[in-house]
Amino acid sequence: MLRTILVPYDGSPLSECALPYAETIALRTSSQIILVQAAEDLVARRHAERTLTAVAERWWKQGIAVETHVRSISPGTLIVNAAHTWAAGLIVMSTHGRSGLGRWLYGSVADFVLRHADVPILLVPATSERVWSAAPHVPETPLARVLVPLDGSPFAEEALGPAQELAAALGAGLLLVHVVLPFAAYGPLGQRVPYDPADLRIKLERKQQYLAEVAARLRRPAMDVATSAEISESPATMIARLAHDREVDAIAMATHGRGGAARLG
Repeated sequence: MLRTILVPYDGSPLSECALPYAETIALRTSSQIILVQAAEDLVARRHAERTLTAVAERWWKQGIAVETHVRSISPGTLIVNAAHTWAAGLIVMSTHGRSGLGRWLYGSVADFVLRHADVPILLVPATSERVWSAAPHVPETPLARVLVPLDGSPFAEEALGPAQELAAALGAGLLLVHVVLPFAAYGPLGQRVPYDPADLRIKLERKQQYLAEVAARLRRPAMDVATSAEISESPATMIARLAHDREVDAIAMATHGRGGAARLG
């Protein structure tokens, strides 16, 4: 269960992007928030303390329990250590959201946290336009869905637990997705060899059955679990398209970090 949410914040417009999402989760789950910031010297430390206190005061007025902590270590190490020290159930932080891979996509700090943290991480892209309602327990303003891409592997299914917990906290449903590639293999010259249409149909039906079985395990009276098996040459593009078309509020996927932590974005 979510009891403590860790939020790195340095006063920048980028880090500000994560605050509404942390606030929404805290209000809906009665979780406390740990605000942290790294500072190299005494002047920076005092500025950081003022910055964190200003944010904390906004949340105190809403009844959210908030602690602030400033440490003189690197930001990535601070976040990973703080998650362990305060037994955080979730880290909420911003990312650049630009095209590219690894640290160029997430930013060097977020990339470090992804690789070293062993708790779920909610990454909020700076380009995100999806607004979450902060009102706690308001049935008329539920979120829509948390999308979970699955490929049939136990590794991918590691994201199901955190996704289900987040969905329950936010009053959202789950959307389980599997994307089937339309080609079976690569030929001798590197060309794609497409599936026979009948074989592709059989493969799609098997994936639909797999998703239905997973959904049956997760479905609860208060939580809708939908499934979607799709055919596409680009799984990432299809997932992004489904997220837009089905009004998804978050995407939950497992990462290859040290702890196999789930990434929520």
